[in-house]
Amino acid sequence: MDFSKLERTPNTGELKFFTENPMVGGMADFNSGTVVINPFKQWKPEERNSILTNESMRLFMRHHNVKPKFKLTEEQTNLFSNNRTNNGSDYIDNPTELQETIITRILAGDPSSGVATREQLDIAESLINLLKEKGISGIRGGK
Repeated sequence: MDFSKLERTPNTGELKFFTENPMVGGMADFNSGTVVINPFKQWKPEERNSILTNESMRLFMRHHNVKPKFKLTEEQTNLFSNNRTNNGSDYIDNPTELQETIITRILAGDPSSGVATREQLDIAESLINLLKEKGISGIRGGK
């Protein structure tokens, strides 16, 4: 799926955020239904595509009110216990955001999600099927 039409140029506040948080690859803007990618890094095409997929799938899940629920593995708990969300809180304290993050990273092929369980892979597959059914039209512009 081509998510490039959801991308936009970062605004001044987002540029400041990326400057202060250089480890963040990109973010979904749920108000506008768009994705911004950190412009201060030189991304390989596959890295850029992974970030765009990850953040676009966040938009898609929110747009369709998809809230994955599953158990974390011990590895995932350890990986995300000191990992921050875009708003500066710990993922481990935000189970909904953490579960969205794990599923979107699985879909984007990002190994930082940890080893996926069968349950997580099944959720990711059902999300792909929903994406095939619904497409991404209507996401940009927000709800």
